[in-house]
Parts: sequence; structure tokens; C-alpha cells
Amino acid sequence: MPKEKPAPDPAALKRTAAGRYETGDGRFTIEQESAGSWALVDAEQTNELGLPLVRGPFATLAAAKDALASAREAPAPPSPLERRLKEAKPPRPARSGDRHRQARPSTSSTEEPPPRLEARQARPGDAAAIVRIYNAGIESHEATFETEPRSRGDILGWLDGRHPVVVVTRGDDVLGFAATFEYRSRSAYVCVAEFSVYADPDHRREGAGRLAMESLIEAATEAGFWKLVSRVFIENEGSRKLLRSVGFREVGTYRRHARLDGQWRDCVIVERLLGEALED
Repeated sequence: MPKEKPAPDPAALKRTAAGRYETGDGRFTIEQESAGSWALVDAEQTNELGLPLVRGPFATLAAAKDALASAREAPAPPSPLERRLKEAKPPRPARSGDRHRQARPSTSSTEEPPPRLEARQARPGDAAAIVRIYNAGIESHEATFETEPRSRGDILGWLDGRHPVVVVTRGDDVLGFAATFEYRSRSAYVCVAEFSVYADPDHRREGAGRLAMESLIEAATEAGFWKLVSRVFIENEGSRKLLRSVGFREVGTYRRHARLDGQWRDCVIVERLLGEALED
């Protein structure tokens, strides 16, 4: 009789993509967010906003693995609803900011919720924040073939008055951006634009990327573009999921499109029709 294969170990950690590891049961994921920054994601636990619980950042992969071992041994933390019920002190009326409060003792009975995310057209004064975010993406080697850091002057060159660039802010802080660029020099493609979208590594999974893309789509439509296109590393599931959620379709795959760190990388081609191109 053929020997039966042993069942997969649910606790075993397997590398599924560059900078990404998952346990056999799918509960835990370790992701490299940028150089020297690792996060542990627990799919069975959620934070105050109902999103998967993220622990970190950790300086090394080994430190993230140690945190994973501790998380498995520790009892499951209470859900956000259980925490709110436990902390409630009736007959105190509910406040609108409760949903966004951190799980720590409040120092004020009138604590304000954090400023909401807002999107607007990029200005020259945003160049320093944009270059910081973009260079973090370059350094991570997870989202672009670019390897040379950009300068503030490079970003100012994007603000040409023709190709929209938008930023997402919370208060005075820029948390992400999305930008369009010339696709080809031929006149037939004058209304087709390439695009890029990046979020601050310290503020991922907070909605900045999605708001940036929604705002860029609106701005590009108003500017008269009829298509946005780009390429995404095939392993970059986060970006692919985001783009699908805002109406992009995956056209196909460029195999071995270029080398990064000496390794061939495949890219998924994405596109979204705009304006008059949507009309039959």
C-alpha cells in the first residue's frame, strides 16, 4: 500500500512570496513592510476597526517569529466588542469617538477621534513627503524595479499641470499618494496614463491607498484621460486586491519582465477604462 503523506503542520511557517510567510493553518502571516520592519498579522483577531490584528513592527524576521510563537501560546485576546462591553460604565452615554479610541485608559472624558483621511491635489510643498514615501517603496524592493532614490526635484517634475497627482492626508501629515505619468509619446496614446500608488509604511492598511486611487481615478477622468495602466509584481497581493476593488482588471502577465536583485520578476498588467472609453 502506498504510504500516506503526513498531514500539513498547521503551525509550520512557509515562505509564500518575497518578504511574506504564512502558517499552515492560514491564521498568521509575517510580512516585510520595509527594510528592517516586519509585521505579524493574526487573521483570527481584529483591532478596534474590525481589521486583522497587526503586531509589530519588528526589526528582524527572527523577532517576528518569536512574537508568532508567543502569540500561539497566549490565550486569545477578547474581541473589540468584548473589550468595549467590559470597559463600559453605565449609565455613561455613548460617544461618537469610541469606535476609534485605542485600548488604553483615557485621560479625558471628551477625547476627540483622530482626524479623518482626506484627499486633494498635490502641491509643491508635498514633495518632501512624497519623496520620503516613494523612496521607502524603492528601498523595500517590493513594488518597483527602481533602485535609485528620488529627490524632491524629481517629484516637482511630476507636477506638470497635465498629469494628476493626489495626496492623502490626516491633519497635516501626508500618508500616501497616487500619480499619473505619460504612457507613450505617440499622439494616439495622449489620453492613456501610467500610474503609481504608495502608502507610508507606518500607515498601511488604514485606507490611504484606496482613497488615493479613488481620487486619482476621478482626477484623471476630469483631466480627459480614458485609460489608466500599470504593472504590479505578481507577488504583491495587497496592491492587486486594492486595484481590483476600485475597478481595475488584470489583463495578463509579463513573464520575466526585468531583474531585481539579480532575480527575474513577473508583472501583472492592470488597466481601467475612464470617461468616454466606458461608452459603447
